[in-house]
Amino acid sequence: MRRLITALFAALALFGCDDEEPARSSTSSSAEAPAHAAATEGTRPGAPSGATRNARAGGIAWVAPEPFRPVQPTSQMRAAEYVFPEGEGESPASLTVFFFGPGQGGSIEENVARWVGQFEQSDGTPSSQAARITEREVNGLQVTLVDVSGTYSAMTPMGSRGGPATDQRMLGAIARGPQGPVFFKMVGPREVMERAQPKFDELVSSFHAE
Repeated sequence: MRRLITALFAALALFGCDDEEPARSSTSSSAEAPAHAAATEGTRPGAPSGATRNARAGGIAWVAPEPFRPVQPTSQMRAAEYVFPEGEGESPASLTVFFFGPGQGGSIEENVARWVGQFEQSDGTPSSQAARITEREVNGLQVTLVDVSGTYSAMTPMGSRGGPATDQRMLGAIARGPQGPVFFKMVGPREVMERAQPKFDELVSSFHAE
């Protein structure tokens, strides 16, 4: 029985970094995964981060600047969750943060490929050719950055997909924390994401080991 439970957690963790609902939703459902060791001001270690701008997980800390709005994570498996406000007639963008523990959640390369694979290009070219993948060092931490646009469909743990959302953009950051990688995935309408990019970059610049 113990082996079965361990195998189940490992399989679920492989999909844990994916959002399952179209990006136009202000929140999204979560894949099951091993509980993370995240904490923020006013929470005990190991508890969900809660709705706060100052958060930490995996041995790193960050600050979500205005106008990011922190919300209570919709799952205990999420370290933090934020909404970036929309303009009139638009839908908001959402940012989810995941930490699964050392050796959990798949490799950096696997997660980047999975994120990029959730997008389709109007001309049929592979999204891997359209995506911009870069590396950056932030306060001594190595960070992989992902920027991809197109029609977005998020994969669920069971392999089904939500309805596609056109003209979407994703900004992702995977920080190699002292306790393992921490995954930041922000998705929303292209216009909203253009306004959000400077603030997302500011959030990434706040990463530091703790």
